[in-house]
Amino acid sequence: MENMNFRQYLAEKSTSGSDWHVVNLYYGHPETSVPEISRKTGKSVAEIYRILTRMGGRPNRQVTNHHNVLMLINSGMPLRQVASLTGYTERNIRHILSKQ
Repeated sequence: MENMNFRQYLAEKSTSGSDWHVVNLYYGHPETSVPEISRKTGKSVAEIYRILTRMGGRPNRQVTNHHNVLMLINSGMPLRQVASLTGYTERNIRHILSKQ
Protein backbone atom coordinates (compact mmCIF):
# COMPACT_ATOMS: atom_id res chain seq x y z
CA MET A 1 0.00 0.00 0.00
CA GLU A 2 1.43 3.36 -0.97
CA ASN A 3 1.55 6.33 1.34
CA MET A 4 -0.71 9.19 0.40
CA ASN A 5 -1.27 12.55 1.93
CA PHE A 6 -4.61 13.81 3.16
CA ARG A 7 -5.38 15.80 0.00
CA GLN A 8 -4.79 12.74 -2.18
CA TYR A 9 -7.03 10.72 0.09
CA LEU A 10 -9.83 13.26 -0.23
CA ALA A 11 -9.42 13.50 -3.99
CA GLU A 12 -9.52 9.72 -4.30
CA LYS A 13 -12.65 9.49 -2.21
CA SER A 14 -14.15 12.11 -4.54
CA THR A 15 -16.33 13.54 -1.83
CA SER A 16 -17.72 16.96 -2.54
CA GLY A 17 -17.51 19.85 -0.12
CA SER A 18 -21.27 19.79 0.28
CA ASP A 19 -21.03 16.21 1.56
CA TRP A 20 -18.61 17.35 4.25
CA HIS A 21 -21.02 20.17 5.06
CA VAL A 22 -23.82 17.62 5.61
CA VAL A 23 -21.57 15.55 7.88
CA ASN A 24 -20.55 18.63 9.84
CA LEU A 25 -24.16 19.72 10.32
CA TYR A 26 -25.27 16.26 11.42
CA TYR A 27 -22.48 15.44 13.87
CA GLY A 28 -21.35 18.94 14.80
CA HIS A 29 -24.79 20.32 15.53
CA PRO A 30 -26.91 17.51 17.02
CA GLU A 31 -29.76 19.91 17.72
CA THR A 32 -30.24 20.38 13.97
CA SER A 33 -32.85 17.97 12.61
CA VAL A 34 -32.33 16.02 9.40
CA PRO A 35 -35.21 17.84 7.63
CA GLU A 36 -33.58 21.13 8.63
CA ILE A 37 -30.23 19.93 7.23
CA SER A 38 -32.13 18.99 4.08
CA ARG A 39 -33.51 22.52 3.75
CA LYS A 40 -30.11 24.11 4.41
CA THR A 41 -28.21 21.95 1.92
CA GLY A 42 -30.88 21.46 -0.76
CA LYS A 43 -30.49 17.68 -0.57
CA SER A 44 -33.29 15.22 0.13
CA VAL A 45 -33.52 13.51 3.50
CA ALA A 46 -32.73 10.17 1.87
CA GLU A 47 -29.63 11.66 0.21
CA ILE A 48 -28.43 12.97 3.58
CA TYR A 49 -28.65 9.48 5.08
CA ARG A 50 -26.82 8.04 2.03
CA ILE A 51 -24.04 10.61 2.45
CA LEU A 52 -23.68 9.89 6.16
CA THR A 53 -23.55 6.15 5.53
CA ARG A 54 -21.06 6.55 2.67
CA MET A 55 -18.83 8.68 4.89
CA GLY A 56 -18.66 5.84 7.40
CA GLY A 57 -21.18 7.10 9.92
CA ARG A 58 -24.05 5.36 11.57
CA PRO A 59 -26.74 8.00 11.29
CA ASN A 60 -29.06 7.19 14.14
CA ARG A 61 -29.87 9.74 16.79
CA GLN A 62 -32.63 7.56 18.16
CA VAL A 63 -30.30 5.89 20.67
CA THR A 64 -29.31 9.27 22.12
CA ASN A 65 -32.92 10.42 22.25
CA HIS A 66 -33.98 7.22 23.99
CA HIS A 67 -31.16 7.69 26.48
CA ASN A 68 -32.48 11.18 27.24
CA VAL A 69 -35.98 9.79 27.83
CA LEU A 70 -34.65 7.18 30.23
CA MET A 71 -32.52 9.73 32.07
CA LEU A 72 -35.50 12.07 32.55
CA ILE A 73 -37.81 9.26 33.69
CA ASN A 74 -35.16 7.96 36.12
CA SER A 75 -34.81 11.44 37.58
CA GLY A 76 -38.46 11.24 38.64
CA MET A 77 -39.96 13.50 35.99
CA PRO A 78 -43.61 12.71 35.12
CA LEU A 79 -44.33 10.98 31.81
CA ARG A 80 -46.32 13.92 30.46
CA GLN A 81 -43.49 16.36 31.12
CA VAL A 82 -40.90 14.03 29.53
CA ALA A 83 -43.15 13.80 26.47
CA SER A 84 -43.33 17.58 26.30
CA LEU A 85 -39.56 18.03 26.59
CA THR A 86 -38.52 15.30 24.15
CA GLY A 87 -41.19 15.66 21.49
CA TYR A 88 -42.26 12.04 21.88
CA THR A 89 -45.83 11.06 22.61
CA GLU A 90 -46.61 9.44 25.95
CA ARG A 91 -47.25 6.22 24.04
CA ASN A 92 -43.75 6.39 22.48
CA ILE A 93 -42.23 6.89 25.90
CA ARG A 94 -44.09 3.89 27.33
CA HIS A 95 -42.75 1.85 24.38
CA ILE A 96 -39.18 3.03 25.07
CA LEU A 97 -39.59 2.08 28.73
CA SER A 98 -40.96 -1.36 27.83
CA LYS A 99 -37.79 -2.15 25.83
CA GLN A 100 -35.61 -1.71 28.94
